[in-house]
Amino acid sequence: MWKTEHAASTSRYTHAAAEDSDGNILVVGGTKDAKTGLALAEKYSPQTDTWSAAADMPTARYGLGAATGSDGKIYAVGGRATDGTTL
Repeated sequence: MWKTEHAASTSRYTHAAAEDSDGNILVVGGTKDAKTGLALAEKYSPQTDTWSAAADMPTARYGLGAATGSDGKIYAVGGRATDGTTL
């Protein structure tokens, strides 16, 4: 069954998401206008239905992937930079 929860503070698309070791969902990157990549990262807690800021990525990107490694870290990979180059 689907349920609507609180929206993130920043609207975006072509972002990536992965679950951290605490069960939170980290949403990274994306774009608002199909031209400008975002370095922004936000964390969603399903337990409290709240969003909080997380450390931004060092590079802005959209169309990327994200995965949680065996070390518990979340890795953002690939995508496109604001100038359109592939990362």
